[in-house]
Amino acid sequence: MPDNGLAGLAGSLLAAGHSVKILDYGTVDTVKRLMPESAHRLLKGLWQRAAKGNLSALGLVTLFRASRIQAKALKTTIREVADEISREIESSAADFVGFKLWNGDGFSSSVELAKTIRKRHPRVKVIGGGPQVDWFEECIFDYTDVFHCLARGEGEETVPLLAEWSEGRRDLGGIANVLFKDAPGALVKTPLKTVDNLDALAMPCYDAAHYPTIAGNRHLKMVTIDESRGCPNSCYFCIHPRKSGSIWRLKSPERLVAEMKGIIAQTGANAFIYAGSNTPSKAAVANAKAIIDSGLKVSYGCFGHAKGIRKADFDLLKQSGCRAIFYGVESGCQRILDDALNKGTKVEEIRDILKRTKEAGIYTIGSVIYPSPFEDETSRKETMALLLDTRPDSVPVQFPGLVPGCAWDEEASRFGFEIPKGRKYAMHYGLTYKIKLIYPPRFWKPLPYLLNGRNSRQLMAETARFAKDLQDARLTTNIAHDMVLMADKMSMSPDEFRKHAMEVFFTGDYERIRQTVETINAN
Repeated sequence: MPDNGLAGLAGSLLAAGHSVKILDYGTVDTVKRLMPESAHRLLKGLWQRAAKGNLSALGLVTLFRASRIQAKALKTTIREVADEISREIESSAADFVGFKLWNGDGFSSSVELAKTIRKRHPRVKVIGGGPQVDWFEECIFDYTDVFHCLARGEGEETVPLLAEWSEGRRDLGGIANVLFKDAPGALVKTPLKTVDNLDALAMPCYDAAHYPTIAGNRHLKMVTIDESRGCPNSCYFCIHPRKSGSIWRLKSPERLVAEMKGIIAQTGANAFIYAGSNTPSKAAVANAKAIIDSGLKVSYGCFGHAKGIRKADFDLLKQSGCRAIFYGVESGCQRILDDALNKGTKVEEIRDILKRTKEAGIYTIGSVIYPSPFEDETSRKETMALLLDTRPDSVPVQFPGLVPGCAWDEEASRFGFEIPKGRKYAMHYGLTYKIKLIYPPRFWKPLPYLLNGRNSRQLMAETARFAKDLQDARLTTNIAHDMVLMADKMSMSPDEFRKHAMEVFFTGDYERIRQTVETINAN
């Protein structure tokens, strides 16, 4: 999918009079670069057994061979991409390059690229931002000194000021939301500031002149769009309020519709994902009415919270094009909801919202975290009972991840987490951790913490067993709201599309991925 964060930053830079180009490598073509034909053939031969979870010793050896081929391809691709970015810097006389840092290779490969850029173009400022900065903040400076500064939180108001700094017209210490090392080497962290008025933001830029990969079928024509920011909940496992604040900020329905129209004109997309962590009833209903009144024929999905969206008219949402809602159910045990998660919901509220959403004909997703802190056989049975009673269309089962900055992390022992080598070690370990999804979880690197005395592999096995029990009860697992919209465009059921997507991405089947994207975009 196109990157809405980069599009928003580009819009802000353009509105401030700067020139900008988005180099987005999250494309179909990148699949081909990272998956040589020899690796694809090896993985294609393994697919049927891998899908059933019964790889033989020979199958595992083949998997490792494919992985080594992929690792070589990654190194080659990094060199090629570094050359491409260098040519872009030279042709545009760029003053700064910003990297959106993700986890895994989205971090380590970006650092490698940034090192090359700094070596070849010493006058150019190199800036890091994105989710990895929100999670790990100054730990990044312990790992690398390649970035002149890091940008955290919301970037639309920050990035034009960073552009002025890169031109020598502004002091870095006077810009909110940045981290950097001063001349003596001391860390400077400026105050965190959120955007007060979402309507005042510049329109995101999806124009191919500034976002070249939008042209053609290199991305899925499905776009994430801000309808709200902030979260009034304080779930113990989540850092969202720290990043976006604890107060809901709503984009007006008029602005949302105008933004949709602009995106449709620039990309041809008619499917959207709301970016807010849980769209409140007020915004959900007002937006639905505005979409209907505008005559737009769109489909969309969103996140929901059982308490935050409980007053919504789900029939109206369905009429406006709402196709799927993703609820963080987390547990069906009130004790776990209160003591381990701080969800702020009652089990009966969750039961009611799941049933009402399903009755309206909206694809209903009820995600759970299993096992949570303080989990036992009684809480397991209560969660299973809630899911069997309400029967959501999909139940993603999430592993209990220890996210830096959340209450689980900062008060680990209170929740039964143990970090044997200490929090600083765990932070640095997590900064460069890579999940290799083609491997069975038992071959993933162990995580640096325990929960309830169990290590990550034991916890992953419990997560898998819970998912298997749901599947045995004929409940679908691990379909999110974006996949529902994609399945519609493929004329498949969500479950059929999930199986299709798992196969083509596990095997790195470039041709089938390309055909899938073209079909979705054509529809």
